[in-house]
Amino acid sequence: MSIPQGGGKTTICECLEVALPTIGIKVGVVSYDDFYLTNAEQRLVTSKAKKNVFLQGRGVAGTHDLELG
Repeated sequence: MSIPQGGGKTTICECLEVALPTIGIKVGVVSYDDFYLTNAEQRLVTSKAKKNVFLQGRGVAGTHDLELG
């Protein structure tokens, strides 16, 4: 999922984490909120996208360190 903070990602994940094992599906959860870009990398993203209000802070797609994740 790629929606801003507060959009319900954790809530739906918690529901799936409970529901899926009841039908035999194993579940593992990793929070991508633990894989943010470094401060310097985030400043670079911000400077390159000055008109994009969503990239002016961390938390939305484009502000995570995908390789680290």
